Amino acid sequence: MLLNATVGPDGRLSGFKVAQSLSPECDAEALRVAALLPPWQPATRLGVPLPVAIQLPVPFGNGATLQVLK
Repeated sequence: MLLNATVGPDGRLSGFKVAQSLSPECDAEALRVAALLPPWQPATRLGVPLPVAIQLPVPFGNGATLQVLK
């Protein structure tokens, strides 16, 4: 599943919307958890922080077999 969001100039994520749905229950859980994410490092242009739109993949699966890439 995919979420669309905006990383603001202060690094906070906002404007979450489901871009690719899995199910209404999974969508609700992904939105709930995404709202808990800490601030990110904002994008900059010529040293000035600016908002940027992102797509955030949200993997759902068996925790024993799920691999998260860093």
